[in-house]
Amino acid sequence: MKYLTNFFILFFLTFSIYSESAKDVIKKSEDLVRGKTSQAIIKMNIKKIRIDRTIKFIAYDDRNKDAFFIKILEPSKDKGISFLKVKNNLWQYLPSVGKIIKIESSMMADSWMGSDFTNEDLVKGASIVDNYEHSFLDSSNKEIYKIEMKAKPDSAVVWEKIIVEIYKKTYLPKIYYYYDHKNRLKKIMKFYDYKQIQNRTNL
Repeated sequence: MKYLTNFFILFFLTFSIYSESAKDVIKKSEDLVRGKTSQAIIKMNIKKIRIDRTIKFIAYDDRNKDAFFIKILEPSKDKGISFLKVKNNLWQYLPSVGKIIKIESSMMADSWMGSDFTNEDLVKGASIVDNYEHSFLDSSNKEIYKIEMKAKPDSAVVWEKIIVEIYKKTYLPKIYYYYDHKNRLKKIMKFYDYKQIQNRTNL
């Protein structure tokens, strides 16, 4: 009877820990940060060895239609450059020449406007839910979910592996680690300075 009791206690604890899948946690975090639709004016500071500039742009995100639109507001030399994403397709409008250019798959790993974000990051906004396999990793911080995401074999994505840490209490992301196909850490994205906006806590 003692062994049977211990078994049920162990089963209950295991079920409690893993009753919520890693994919569920990722989806909840994405839904919380991005919502279904959003509109924002964003200022991005880009600091590299040979680049030091600020870009200001307006962004519209509609996850229901899997669509995204960005229009550069500043600096003046880039003003009006626009990007439209619909599903897995991405176009760029260049006002200086009055042309619309389709960004092909071979250019998805290229830097977006000189930043550490890629064209892929714009197009694959929801891919961390759909194009990856998710699993929990052990975390020394009990207040954090640590999740490993490995690209599915049939997914055409830039990042082969992503490790993310998410706060258990709020589902807000803390940090993302991006790895290439050679398992090299190529990019780290940190989240901080969350603010209360109406009834939601967000970036």
